[in-house]
Amino acid sequence: MESEVELNTYGVQLVIKSVIMAASLVSAIAGRRVTKVLESDQPEFVKENIVLRRKVAELEGLVTFFRSQRRGSSEQRRLTVKEKLLVLWHMKAFNIPKRRAKEYYGIASSTIYRWLDSVVPAGTSGKEPANATPKDVVAFVWKIAQSSPGFGKLKIAQVLALLGIFVSASTVRNILNRPEPRSTQTHPNARGAKARSRHSKPIAAPHPDHTWSGDLTVVNLWAFFPRYVFLVIDHFSRKVVAAVPLKTPTTQCVISVLER
Repeated sequence: MESEVELNTYGVQLVIKSVIMAASLVSAIAGRRVTKVLESDQPEFVKENIVLRRKVAELEGLVTFFRSQRRGSSEQRRLTVKEKLLVLWHMKAFNIPKRRAKEYYGIASSTIYRWLDSVVPAGTSGKEPANATPKDVVAFVWKIAQSSPGFGKLKIAQVLALLGIFVSASTVRNILNRPEPRSTQTHPNARGAKARSRHSKPIAAPHPDHTWSGDLTVVNLWAFFPRYVFLVIDHFSRKVVAAVPLKTPTTQCVISVLER
């Protein structure tokens, strides 16, 4: 059932696209014809006749649309697919701006944009700018910003310069002002969230050195190179009992630290 619905939706989108493309072709051919006639040495009445014929064709399209609307039983009825296609074809064939849709068809321009967005989703139209920042550089900027929240745009640009990536501070600012790309976002799984909720209660420690917690964490040097550090914290006093850098995050290294 879902495949049939998707197939029907895709078919409607193809029909709308074909209608828009056909209207664009008609508009281009008619425009060239009118321009060619106006630039020729033919009499004025011939030129006027060509222009008036195009205007009559435009008005005939409007009359057809309004007649189909008047046949409806209710004034607030929704437009059929045929009527939508007629509006889109008429706008494209006669180069009517979308902002004047209310004046010509009694339809809000936002409605026209919504029809077109259903065929061509936002963000897929148009060409990518030639000076667009590469996605890998954007991922680097977000990674540095997440690992070192205290770094500003200038510091991040300097770190990238040390790695041989030359980006201006204004580019870093623009990247961080945009929404974070999905490829760099971290999505914790449900199992990890449940585990954290089970262990979210505070650990009771009635006196010093009663309960210690050890954790192996990663500290980024120069905002990029990771170093492993093993921390031991006393739950009663909240003091750091030990903080030892490790070469490798192995169990043997952790045991050797605890045996000291």
